[in-house]
Amino acid sequence: MIVVPYNPIAFSIFNIEIRWYGIIYALSLLLIYFSFHILSKKNKVKLNEDDIDNYFILFLLANLIGARLFDFIFYYPSKLFADPLSVLYIWNGGLSFHGGLIGILIATYFYSKYKKVNLWPILDLIALIVPLILAIGRIGNFINHELVGKIWQSDYCFNFATISGCRYPSQLFESFYSTILFIIMIYVYKKKLPDGLTFFIGFTLYGLFRFIFNFFRDDTLILLNLSMGQILSLLMFIFGLIIIIKKYYSDDD
Repeated sequence: MIVVPYNPIAFSIFNIEIRWYGIIYALSLLLIYFSFHILSKKNKVKLNEDDIDNYFILFLLANLIGARLFDFIFYYPSKLFADPLSVLYIWNGGLSFHGGLIGILIATYFYSKYKKVNLWPILDLIALIVPLILAIGRIGNFINHELVGKIWQSDYCFNFATISGCRYPSQLFESFYSTILFIIMIYVYKKKLPDGLTFFIGFTLYGLFRFIFNFFRDDTLILLNLSMGQILSLLMFIFGLIIIIKKYYSDDD
């Protein structure tokens, strides 16, 4: 058994507590910001420095709004109706990756239309960056004892101090497959594929990885012994695969 103590505070400065999650979040923001600026110069993204700064802000807002609304609508609808203002209490947690992705896609679509640039190179860039951010973010979930795994009867199980039972380290599993996906996407991104194909490859692989590894996570099962996250991830995989086959590898091309 591996004991995981609850110690979310990294250090204190002038009696101000600096949390590990805050450090990880800030690091993620910096990675996103500089990745946009550096990588956009090397692909077909036709945005200048100011445009990228504006898009970065839009990206963050769209991700936050989409993730929060989606989490309430699909996971806690009764709470949304009972206390609609609670959707604003982001410090209480509750963010959905799938909702954040939808928010980003919608915002990116309209921003590309507004700037009259090609949408797909921007999405290809996002497909490269997001897996790394997820890999780092899941470490934060592990430290915070969030998104824990199912009970695991093993000498190698993880005993989280704030959670009963010895469990799978599902956060570490997700960080691992996100890292693998990031490595795959680096290879794919360098191949100079048709616009949009890189995005759909990342989109499809994430759906597949998330569907498989969520079997280790202690989520509420809603249909066919699958969680909401698994159902949405399976839909991602199927939809992405169809798009790749029909758009990029059909006999008509």
